[in-house]
Amino acid sequence: MLFVDEYLNALTVGFSMSGITDSNKIPREHLALQVHLMACSLCMTIPLTSWTAFTIGLIGDYGMDFSDYLKAVICLVSSSVPGTVIPVLTFLVVGFIVFASGTCWIVMLITMPIFIPLAAAAGASKILTLAALMSGVGAGYTLCFYADTVFMTTASTGVGNVTIIQTILPYAIIMMILSGLGYLALGCM
Repeated sequence: MLFVDEYLNALTVGFSMSGITDSNKIPREHLALQVHLMACSLCMTIPLTSWTAFTIGLIGDYGMDFSDYLKAVICLVSSSVPGTVIPVLTFLVVGFIVFASGTCWIVMLITMPIFIPLAAAAGASKILTLAALMSGVGAGYTLCFYADTVFMTTASTGVGNVTIIQTILPYAIIMMILSGLGYLALGCM
């Protein structure tokens, strides 16, 4: 039930775990890192959340459904991926737009109708493109120091928003590089 919504997750986990982490001398920054990462990234990978419902509503217009969403989450590509780098570009562009705007829902609403048909027209995998869109959204939202979830994490853990992002940044950079290389490899097969 904690993963129904990223706000609920950040507030519930942060408030309920603060006393436990304090009594065990675990730094609040570590708690904030865990809370924020769970709220931003994990909520989009759990199949029964507000993220899932919203995304399925968006991809339905392109002949995609819940099973395609699950394939995108685990990055299973149902067919061969032609030589194209659209998923890498998608990942980077969407991540930057989410970071700059501080919102994910509107960016998903605007970018999915652009990138999924573009991928289909270019012969790229729609599932891989959806996975790249979701990765970009997750990366941008996780690193945006003025996003809603970072303030929910701040409220529930007592750690400042900039400190949360500074704590997450090294891990996020490593994962973005690995993800970018993975999408580049899959997109150039």
